Amino acid sequence: MSAAIPVTQPEVEGSASIMRVDNLTVGYVRGDETDNIVVWEADFTLEPGAILGLAGESGCGKSTTALAAIGYRSPGAHVLSGSSRLGELDLLKLSTSQLRSIWGKRVAYVAQSAVGALNPAIPVGRQLAQPLVTHLGLHGQELRARQLELLEAVGLPDPPTALARYPFQFSGGQQQRIAIAIALSCKPEVLLLDEPTTGLDVTTQARISTLLRSLVSETGVAALYVSHDLALLGKVADRLAVMYAGEIVEIGAAADVSRRPRHPYTQALIAAIPNMDKPRNVAVIPGRPPSRVVLDACSFAPRCSYATDHTRENHPELLEVAPGHRARCFRVEEIAARPLAGSVLPIREAESEPLLDVIDVTCDYRSGRTTKTVLHSVSVTLRT
Repeated sequence: MSAAIPVTQPEVEGSASIMRVDNLTVGYVRGDETDNIVVWEADFTLEPGAILGLAGESGCGKSTTALAAIGYRSPGAHVLSGSSRLGELDLLKLSTSQLRSIWGKRVAYVAQSAVGALNPAIPVGRQLAQPLVTHLGLHGQELRARQLELLEAVGLPDPPTALARYPFQFSGGQQQRIAIAIALSCKPEVLLLDEPTTGLDVTTQARISTLLRSLVSETGVAALYVSHDLALLGKVADRLAVMYAGEIVEIGAAADVSRRPRHPYTQALIAAIPNMDKPRNVAVIPGRPPSRVVLDACSFAPRCSYATDHTRENHPELLEVAPGHRARCFRVEEIAARPLAGSVLPIREAESEPLLDVIDVTCDYRSGRTTKTVLHSVSVTLRT
């Protein structure tokens, strides 16, 4: 089990949410100085101790939405409308210098690749110290105690030794644990996870996702988990939002979206998940998503088996189809009446306490000047 990382939660007037994003619209400036809209009127909230999963194919606007929500604009991008409130602050109205005082302290970010996020030439201890010194003013024994607490919390073996080692001396899964420790170092209120398990093997992906789920619950941080892997999000998220062509097309409790999807795109994504218990041909969604927002029709119509002339010529609104469950589709009732074909998306269930938890064990044998590694980052969990 990971050690607890306490965090003090802010009080948000009139709501349990820590962050509220309303009508977020993002565009990129084209050569003719017009806007190519890539995110349209995104609405969502982030709750303390909970994960909102943001799913969809590559190019659907997931990362752009998430980064814009915390005030980051990639080159050429700008927010056309909307708000993103963290307590009393609208992050979209803050200057870069104001945002820098918030990033790393109140809002933290875990990137896709820890290899790119960590500096290979600086020891882990110094990298972990930077936000603690900059934002919290920690020094000396207080700083070291916090560093050790963080590395222990993310399950990194031998924290005192790890502080003196360099990132390249760790496995990919261990590097991602270090990146998570850095992100949580200043006890943030919001944690943005941008496909944090991309490039890791399946076993390590599962371990990192389980760790994140545990840390979010323990710390009370509000998390936004961006991933193209709907099956993974179904296991770790409390709520799910599905994006297509820059729009949220469905959002609700993870169990509702997983078991009773009301948008054909969500249905198609679930049907495309391989089922190891029932071998079958994996369903494929024909075509590709558009590269920009479509406002004069249903953007999914060219790939949709439910498409009609009406859906090809009109743009659906995101409407409530059940308590706490919204979908952007004209044919919600027909979709709800049709059972899911193929896979059923797994959802997060309570797990028993581990009897034995072996994490990232590496074992070397030394003979003279030679060293032979016989175990490398082996992890095993035994449960009742």
